[in-house]
Order: sequence, then C-alpha cells, then structure tokens
Amino acid sequence: MKIGVLTAMDKEFRLVSELAGSEGNIVVRASGIGKVNAAVAAYKLIAEDGVDAIINTGCAGGVDPTVGIGEVVIGSACAYHDVWCGVENEAGQIQGLPVLFEAEPTLLRKIATEFGADPKVHIGTICTGDQFLTSAEDDAKVKAVRPDALACDMEAAAIAQVCYKMGVPFIAYKVISDVHYDADKSCQMYDDFWSNLADESFGILKRLFKAVK
Repeated sequence: MKIGVLTAMDKEFRLVSELAGSEGNIVVRASGIGKVNAAVAAYKLIAEDGVDAIINTGCAGGVDPTVGIGEVVIGSACAYHDVWCGVENEAGQIQGLPVLFEAEPTLLRKIATEFGADPKVHIGTICTGDQFLTSAEDDAKVKAVRPDALACDMEAAAIAQVCYKMGVPFIAYKVISDVHYDADKSCQMYDDFWSNLADESFGILKRLFKAVK
C-alpha cells in the first residue's frame, strides 16, 4: 500500500518526514493551513502521486475534557463545524454529502487494535473549520454543532471529503497542542507544546504507519 501523509505546517512536515524515513511506500506532503489548501493537496496526492490511502496528521486543539496536551486523537470520523447549508441540512453538513466522513473501517480496526489500551490515544470525532480556537467559548460553539467532538483542526474534514469523493481510504491522527479552559494561556500552551512535547507525541505516528500497512 502506498500511503500519502498530509501535514499543514512545515514544522509538522519536518517531524513526520523524519519519522517516515526512507520508506518508499510513504509520501509526505505539506498542504498549508486551511480547508482549501488541504483539499488541493489531497487531490494531488491521489491524482498525481497515486497513493492508495491518506493519513492526515498534525496538531489540533482539544475541545473535550477527556483529552490533554500531548495526547493523540485518531478520527473515527471527521466533520465540519463551520458549515451551514440551510434548514434542509444538519449543522456542519454540506448539502448532498454525509454529516460525518467516517474513517475507513479496516484502517480503524487495525488502529483500535494497536492503540486500544493506550490511555494517551483517543478515538473519536475530529471537527474542522477555518478558525484557530483560543477559548472555552470557541470550544462550546464547536460542541453545539458536534457534541461528540474531541478535537478541532483546520484541515481533516476537507481531506476526508476529497477522499470520500475519490473512493480513497482516509484516517486522521491529531496531536493535541493546546486546550482552552484558560484563554489567556492557550497560546502559551501551544508554544510550550512545540518546545517540549512535539517529538514525543509525533513519535506515536511510527506505530500508526506499522498498523496501517
């Protein structure tokens, strides 16, 4: 299986590239931040690089008290929190598409087997929107759309949507870089994550690569 790995930021890309090493079946790309950049990069991985599956990894904000900084959320499903297409649709739903873009079942089973006993790894819904969350009020708005959300980023659901339309298996793996119970400290938490926890947290990704092969 040829696996495409998408990150948003260059520092995520560098960490993931080091973890992937010289394995020829893993293609790592940086998309840039946001839904449009992520969707374009996902399409290129499929159409130009010919990948058989895509993993989206990088940082996300924790929006549920069960997840902590440096822990990991693996997306059983991805959804938008900033989409509204009118009363005929659910909040977060693009008309004509599912509310939730569910992870490919076989990949998810393999990952659940590998990580099921790890208290630092959580499996649940990842929400996406073109917004960096910085406060408990921001989290509450996400939870109003998706009460089951564990984490929120700016790319995963857009990549999941491309994979859904292209028939390509997809899964998201997000490292929690900040939580928002104290808005004044949120940015400091994010900076501290990159200083102290990023290498260790992204190291779990090696196990994910092995699980999905």
